[in-house]
Amino acid sequence: QKMGQEMSNINSRVGTRLDQSKDDVEVFSKRVQEDIEKLLDKKREKELMLQKRYDWYVSHSEIAQAKLLKNEERQQDILRDIAAKAAEFEALTTERIKETEVIMAEREKWEQAKAEHAQFQLVLDEHIDRMSKFCDVGGSALEVGKHFRAYFEAIPGKITKAAESTWAVTAGPTADNQKLYLEYFTTYMMDLGEILWVKEKRLDELERRTRNVQYTLDLCADTYDPNGPKYKQSLRELRAQTDDLGGVINDTRDRGDKEITAFDETADALKKMGVEFVHPMIEMNAAHVEKRTGHVYKKAGFMQSELHYIDEVTDELSETKMLVKQAKSTRQANLIPPLMSPESQSPRYRKNREQGFPVEGSPQPAGGT
Repeated sequence: QKMGQEMSNINSRVGTRLDQSKDDVEVFSKRVQEDIEKLLDKKREKELMLQKRYDWYVSHSEIAQAKLLKNEERQQDILRDIAAKAAEFEALTTERIKETEVIMAEREKWEQAKAEHAQFQLVLDEHIDRMSKFCDVGGSALEVGKHFRAYFEAIPGKITKAAESTWAVTAGPTADNQKLYLEYFTTYMMDLGEILWVKEKRLDELERRTRNVQYTLDLCADTYDPNGPKYKQSLRELRAQTDDLGGVINDTRDRGDKEITAFDETADALKKMGVEFVHPMIEMNAAHVEKRTGHVYKKAGFMQSELHYIDEVTDELSETKMLVKQAKSTRQANLIPPLMSPESQSPRYRKNREQGFPVEGSPQPAGGT
């Protein structure tokens, strides 16, 4: 029962408290609603003020933008004026510099011309002074020249007289010396001709040996001669000797020509003195021609023998070609003569056999060397 009473009290108090809370909530809600209304009014007031501010900003922005455009146009005009003025200023400055340079250049030319004129005046005064002195010296020299002229006009006669007297004394010894020089020079030219003859013969011999070695070298492949390298070495040595000897001969001829040129003065003097003589050059060439003529005759005889041999070999080759051609066409080998037959031997081989000369590769008689 007590518990029931307490519960009843509690419920009563809770109900009372709930009623109070309800009233409090209603009051609070009302106050909150009022505050919200106030805030909304404040918001609308703020929004209105913001809209006014925005409208004011837009209107003033348009005005400011228009002013800025006008300001910019004015600035562009001013800049264009400044650029034009700057260009004009630059042109004026350049013109001023050029004019100043022209003035300075002309001033420098004037100063240089003035200095040159002053220097010219100094040199002219000095030159005039020297010319005056030279005129005085020239007058004195003219007098001295007159005396020298008289002296020099007398000199040719004195020299001619002295030369005639000297020549009268030395004419005889000079003629003797020139005749002696003729004898010595004749001996020299004859010896020179002999030397040239010997060296030219040696050169001909070297050239002949060179041709023979070249011919032998060309036949190495046909004759199976294994000495080809030796022939090549010999050919090089012969050609080197030929070149050296040719140079010696040319040098000898050059020295001889110089001596002949040096003798021309003596030859003219001997002719003027009436001395009859044969020029040593003529005597040397006469002896040289005589020796060469004899040598050519001997060589011609040898060449005649060689030409006769070549003719015989040519005839033999013609006959052999005909036999070979006939044998090939008829296929009969018996038409070709045996290898040791007289017909198959060379003309020179047959001739040596007929004359009894030993032939290389043939049997030698008893006691033969």
